Amino acid sequence: AYRRQVAATKPSSRHNARPSDALAVEQPLGAGKVAAGFLASLGGAMLVFLLAAGHLAGEWDHHTLKSLLCQEGRRGRVLAAKVASVWIAGVALMVADWAVLAAVSPLWRAAYPLPGPALSWAGGWSAVAADAARAPLVIGVFAIVGVTTAVLLRNALAAVAVASALVLASLTVAGNVVALAPWTLAYWVSGWMQYRSHGFVVYHFWVDGFPAGAHPPSVLAGTIGLLAVILLCAVVSSAAFRDADITG
Repeated sequence: AYRRQVAATKPSSRHNARPSDALAVEQPLGAGKVAAGFLASLGGAMLVFLLAAGHLAGEWDHHTLKSLLCQEGRRGRVLAAKVASVWIAGVALMVADWAVLAAVSPLWRAAYPLPGPALSWAGGWSAVAADAARAPLVIGVFAIVGVTTAVLLRNALAAVAVASALVLASLTVAGNVVALAPWTLAYWVSGWMQYRSHGFVVYHFWVDGFPAGAHPPSVLAGTIGLLAVILLCAVVSSAAFRDADITG
């Protein structure tokens, strides 16, 4: 009994899960926390990389890029449009996911009633507001990383494979190498989104525990890191696309 009382005073985590952690899933607004967490973590990264590869590297695969540039000769504008359209598609996926989860949330509550009162609309918004506001930036980072690999590799399958491998490597390093963890995309995303260890519900598929000696990432560190990634990818992709051969 004493151990249960002590556990109840600690923040919820995968080692100290409480059913009340799932209350957000059973509230239409709060259910967006799952949608935002999915699109701003590994699942969303893979989906966005697929979109980016098909949207740009697919132009090389199907030999349509030359025709596109005949209509709009300014390559910088074409590249920016590709990034923006992939980002918009990613955010639209998050909204659609949220809508589906909101529609089924009453069914979840009826099928799996949890102890305690249901979340109010205000409580549901409080649970999701921060994640919903922050997720679009992460989706944007995934979009520009996916487009950059597509420009560099000019093959849809290779672009998806390399971009996915980079993210998986980042997750592995962030979770295991204390000296390199603060310099990884995984660390910066975790800091910006403020991911913490799961409780009763898995709200994201991303590293949220770091090696002993590594400080938990702050929002500021995450912001700086993600903006640096955007800037680096913008410079690299612009230079590569400006000189890319489109005659193939």
